[in-house]
Amino acid sequence: MELVIFEPDMQEAVFAFLQSCIPKTGRSFEPRGRHAPLTRISDSYGGAGQRFWCLRDMQGHVLGTVGVRRAQKDLCEIKTLFVDGGQRGRGYGRRLLGRALSFAAQSGYRRAALDTRAQDTAAIALYKSVGFYETTPYHDNPYADIFMELIL
Repeated sequence: MELVIFEPDMQEAVFAFLQSCIPKTGRSFEPRGRHAPLTRISDSYGGAGQRFWCLRDMQGHVLGTVGVRRAQKDLCEIKTLFVDGGQRGRGYGRRLLGRALSFAAQSGYRRAALDTRAQDTAAIALYKSVGFYETTPYHDNPYADIFMELIL
C-alpha cells in the first residue's frame, strides 16, 4: 500500500472509489450537490494548508482517501476519510488520519475538526483514540450529528 498526494490524473479513479464507497456507508453520493468539491479535487484542496491523499494498492487502485481543508485561520477540517469496506480493520484509516493530522500541524493549524454520524461507531472510536473530543457544531451540516475537535 502506498499513501500518495492526490494528482489530477487520479481524479477519475478517486471519483469511482467514492461513488462506490460512500453509498456503502449508508450515505448518498451527490456529485452535483454536497459532494461537488470531490469532482474537482485539485481546485477544492489546492492552496496553502489544504491537501488530499489517496491510499492505493500496488496496482494503483484507490482503497482510501482523506483531505484537509481550511475552515478558519487556525482551524482545519478533516474531510472524506473513507476506507474500502474490504480493507477495514487493517489500520489504514489510522494511517490516513495520521498523515492528515501531521500535515495540519505542520501547516500551522492549532485545531482540527470533523463531523460524522452517531452510527459511525468505528470511525468515532478511531477519532477518540487519537484525542478528538465531541464539541458543538462548527458549521451547519444537516447530514452530521456528531462534531469533534482535536487540539494539535
